[in-house]
Amino acid sequence: MARQVGPGGHVLVTDIDPRHLSAIAALGYPQLTIQRHDITSDPLPEQAYDLIHARVVLMHVRAPEQLLPKLVATLTPGGWLVIEDLDFVLIDRTFSTQDVAAGTLFQKVMAAQLQLMAARGASIDWGHRLYTHLRAQGLDGVGMEGHLAIWPGGSDGSRLIRANFEQMRAEAIALGLVSEQEIEQVLALLDDPTFVISSYVIMTAWGRRPL
Repeated sequence: MARQVGPGGHVLVTDIDPRHLSAIAALGYPQLTIQRHDITSDPLPEQAYDLIHARVVLMHVRAPEQLLPKLVATLTPGGWLVIEDLDFVLIDRTFSTQDVAAGTLFQKVMAAQLQLMAARGASIDWGHRLYTHLRAQGLDGVGMEGHLAIWPGGSDGSRLIRANFEQMRAEAIALGLVSEQEIEQVLALLDDPTFVISSYVIMTAWGRRPL
């Protein structure tokens, strides 16, 4: 984006923990600024940006629809809002595996993860609700599309899911949502190339602030 806006443009990259953006800072673009910012509490300038892009951000905050007016107000007239977020409930992610028992076990462990995420305020069905919420903001040209991929065990996507399950395993077991044996079985499945799941569905929605 910094290359595309050219020397006369400006790109602001924000995160609640910008230390993870050191690789971006190292690019050395003079038109690129990195800033610590919490969208739920920190102010934003009005009518300042021609494009706002949020990827896998709003789904992690409580009541994300309440933040949309704040983002729309930050757009210049004619500016575009593009939001990409995951949807965890739209499809059965085990549709591609032939082992019914393995698929059922995966769904149980996945349900435990989603329960823990929801308890922390994540909106696990936010992705498929993006379209109606952008329409409700009175934006022009609202559209949305979704994407998913197939992830065999041992693939990059399956390793991502494996890392997520590892991260939540102690809490999920302590709460009685899953057993240690069930976690170990699912982790083994996620290393097995014959076990195949679908990725999350990622929804991309967009709309334009009226002129």
